[in-house]
Amino acid sequence: MFVTFSQILASEELDALRMLIRPPMTQCLSIQTPSRMLQSWAQDPFKHLKIPLLGQRGPGAIPWKENLAMRNYEVTYIAHPDLDAEAFKQLNAQVQAWITDNSGKVEKVDVWGKRKLAYQINKQNEGQYVLLQTHMDPAFCIQLEHQFRLQESIMRFLVVAVDEEAEPA
Repeated sequence: MFVTFSQILASEELDALRMLIRPPMTQCLSIQTPSRMLQSWAQDPFKHLKIPLLGQRGPGAIPWKENLAMRNYEVTYIAHPDLDAEAFKQLNAQVQAWITDNSGKVEKVDVWGKRKLAYQINKQNEGQYVLLQTHMDPAFCIQLEHQFRLQESIMRFLVVAVDEEAEPA
C-alpha cells in the first residue's frame, strides 16, 4: 500500500508535525483585518497618541538613572532679539527662578548678548544667547524643557548634563 505525502500531512496524528514544518499564518504575521483594526481602535482610540505626563519619563528613559542625586547641567537658550533690556532681564530672572524654586542652584550666568544665527529661526537672523551652569535634579529637566517650550520669547534651548570627570576646556 502506498501513502502519499499529502495523506500523511492530512492525518490528525501529525498536526504537531505540520505546525513545525509550516506554522499557520496567524503565528507568522500579525495581520489585522479592517474589522480587527476597528475593534482595537474602539477599545482605545488614542493608543497611538499616548505621551508621558509631565514629570514622567518617556519610552527612551534610562531606568538606572532615574533616582540620581543632583547633577551639573549647562542650560543654553536663545531669546528673541526684539526683547528690550528690561524684558530680557525679566526673562533671565524667570528662568533662574524656575531652577531655584525646584531645589536647583544656578552657579554661573553667562549672557553672550545678541549674535547672528547660522540660519533663520522664526524669521529672525539674530538672537540673544544665555548660558547657565546649574546644579539640579535630573527629573526636573523634563519640567524645565516644558517651561521653555511654553515661553514664546525663547526661540531655542538646550539642556546638557556635564560630565564630572571631564576637564573644563
